[in-house]
Amino acid sequence: MWAASSRSWTRVSLTPFAANTCIAARNTPARPRLSSSRRIPLSSTSGYALYPRLTENNEPISLTRRPGIHHVYPMSSARLRPMGEAEPDSPITVLTGATGGIGGVVARRLLEAGHRLILPVRSADRGERLCATLMEEVPDAWVRWVPCDLASMASVRECAEEIDGCVPKLDRLVNNAAVYGAPRGQTVDGHETHLAVNYLAPFLLTHLLLPALERAESARVINVSGETARLARIDMKDLNRARRYTVLGAYGQAKLALILFTRALASRLRGTDVSVHAVHPGPAATGHLEAAPRWLRWLWSLLPGPRGAARSVWRLVLLPQLAASGSYYLGRLRGPAPCAAYRAGLVDALYARSSELVDVPALPEPGDA
Repeated sequence: MWAASSRSWTRVSLTPFAANTCIAARNTPARPRLSSSRRIPLSSTSGYALYPRLTENNEPISLTRRPGIHHVYPMSSARLRPMGEAEPDSPITVLTGATGGIGGVVARRLLEAGHRLILPVRSADRGERLCATLMEEVPDAWVRWVPCDLASMASVRECAEEIDGCVPKLDRLVNNAAVYGAPRGQTVDGHETHLAVNYLAPFLLTHLLLPALERAESARVINVSGETARLARIDMKDLNRARRYTVLGAYGQAKLALILFTRALASRLRGTDVSVHAVHPGPAATGHLEAAPRWLRWLWSLLPGPRGAARSVWRLVLLPQLAASGSYYLGRLRGPAPCAAYRAGLVDALYARSSELVDVPALPEPGDA
């Protein structure tokens, strides 16, 4: 088979790598460029615009750009599909933000523990690459991706609808994805970017996946927050921070809102088999610090890698029992939440306002049902 590189055509030999996952291909000497009549066109509809569509047997495949060796996988080979009776009977977990940092470590650990993993990602190419990498690192892993742009509430709805329609149950939902340092602006829905991605998206995703969570015997939602929430405040009159905007303030408000949501949802799910917890995973050298103010970037060289912080997250997924629903964890220990989380009026007001912003019915308190 002949594959197009950036400047010439290269002969690649294909050998099986793993069933239904990917194929390893090694470069052999290149031959002269083909005439224009024999060149393979780029696909404009396949979702892989950066790659040529190789058409031997009319099966499109995509190449990553590693020097010397490429991974070739059938298009959409790891795309989430409805689960059949032949699927393994093991816990099913949805994990956002698995493309790197803490989320990447958590994904590998959960796969090693035997979880079936569903990863919402923004693009098909990113999803295929991520799943192929994880299946290389963890043999016999069950991992699938589903398209989801957390900056778009419509995309979150489509993602949740697809997951709910494909899984018989959902054992764990880990809301880990977050952005930091986004330019001041609004998403397509008119929300400030940090508020939308770090808070409103997990708020909506959790509500829409509650039916799947309730089908499990004992389900759990883990919201990854942070201690920056202690420095923040919730401005109910200006959640988009239009009047006074700072990156740290917007990020901290979103993380604080996630803790308040944890307590609000735990209260409303009292008496069910779904528990909700928030966690500050601990300091870690992740990509967030690249966008931090200059006076904070020196912390990069002092912080440990994401492995230790990731442990604080995956242990909450794997432990058979946790503290009461609504708990806030500081690393591996249960700790006090920020003071705002204990203001019942603020918790309820934010929950009601958030339900309006994402257009989802607010759950009643057990006594009000």
